[in-house]
Amino acid sequence: METMNRAKIVFYYLILILINFLCLEGVSYYLGKYLETKGVLYKAQETFDDFENYLSNRHPVLGWVPKADVDETGSRIIPAYPDPTRFPACVSLYGDSVTWAAEVDNEHAWSNVLSLLLGCRVANYGGGGYGTDQAYLRFKLNIRDKSKVVIMGFLTENILRNVNQFRNLLYPNHRYALKPRFILKRDGDLKLIPVPNFSKNEYMLLVKEPERFLKHEYFFLEDFGHLNCLEFPYTLSVLKSVTHFYILAKIAGKPSYGDFYQMDHKSGSLQVTNKILINFYNDAMLEGRIPIVLILPTYDDLVYYKKHQIWVFENIITLLKKNAVEPLNIGDDMLAIIGKRNLNEFFTHTTNHLNAEGNKILAEIVYQKIKEKVNCIPTRSALLPEP
Repeated sequence: METMNRAKIVFYYLILILINFLCLEGVSYYLGKYLETKGVLYKAQETFDDFENYLSNRHPVLGWVPKADVDETGSRIIPAYPDPTRFPACVSLYGDSVTWAAEVDNEHAWSNVLSLLLGCRVANYGGGGYGTDQAYLRFKLNIRDKSKVVIMGFLTENILRNVNQFRNLLYPNHRYALKPRFILKRDGDLKLIPVPNFSKNEYMLLVKEPERFLKHEYFFLEDFGHLNCLEFPYTLSVLKSVTHFYILAKIAGKPSYGDFYQMDHKSGSLQVTNKILINFYNDAMLEGRIPIVLILPTYDDLVYYKKHQIWVFENIITLLKKNAVEPLNIGDDMLAIIGKRNLNEFFTHTTNHLNAEGNKILAEIVYQKIKEKVNCIPTRSALLPEP
C-alpha cells in the first residue's frame, strides 16, 4: 500500500511538472514570436517566389535605390522646383528614410520645405533603410550632383546599420535586403565590402545559415557566435535572448543602439561610422563644396536626453571634432522649439519618422544652419553651382 501511495505521489508531481512545463513553453512560444518581430530572435525567410524581381531591381553597389517619387536625377520630386534641368540644386541631401522624409508627401518633405525657404532647389537623395555607408556611397556615385552645399543626414540609429550586411537581422520581414558595408583596414582607412551577390539557391541557403556566407556581418556574432532562433524548447531560446543588445538596452532604459557608441564596443561601429563621416566631409571639401554632417536624433534620443541631459551619441561628436569636423546636432534646437509639447506630436507612429510639422521644424533648423555656414542669408544666386 505504501509503495502504491508513493507511486501516486511521484505520478502526481510528474504530471504537475509536465503541466507547468507545457504552460511555460506556451508562454515562451508566444513571447518568442513577439521577439521575432523585434529581431531579437531570428526567423528565416520562407518563400522566394519573387527572387527574380529582386535581381532586376538590385543595385550592384548600393543594394537598392528609391524607385517611386523620383525625378530624372534620382532625387525625390521637389514640388517647389520640379524640373531639375531648369533648377539646378543649390543643396543636396544624403541619408536614410528620415532624410528622405518617409510617411509624408513630397510637398511636406523637409527637402521641399527647405527649398521654399532658400529660394532654390534642394535635391533629396535619401534612401529608405540606408546605412551611413550606403548614403556615402550614393554621394560618391552621384557625379551629376554639383550643389554648393551637401548635407549628410546621420540618423543616430544608423550606427547599427553600419556594421550590418543582411538587413533582416536588424529589421525582420525585410526580403532580399543585402547591403554593402565598410570595415577598417590596419592603416585606419576604409575598405568596402561589396553587396553580396548570390544565386537563388545560394540565397535560400544564406537565410538559413547567414554565418556561412556573410563573413563581415556583426549581428549573428552579437551574443553566441550563431543565430538564436525560436526552437524547442522555446523557453531556452527565450532565455538565450536575454543578453541580446536590444533586451539589455530596454532593461537599462537606453535607446537600443546606445552601447554601440561606446569607444570600446566590440563591433567597432563607432570607429567605422566616424571614418565614413570624415571621408564624406573631406571628399566634399576637396570638391570645393560646403559639407554639413547633420546629426538627426531619434525619438528615443530625445526622450533619453530630456530625462538624463545626456546624448547617447556624444562620442561620435567628440571623434568628429578631433578630426576637424564640426557636426550639427539638431537635438537641442528641436527640443527648444518643441518646448513643453509632447514629442509624439511631431513623429509618425513609427516614432523615428517625422510628420509634416516635424519636417517643417527640421527644415527651419537646417535653413538657419546653412545661413550660418555661408555667413549670409542664402539666395538662389549665392548657392547655385558654378557654370
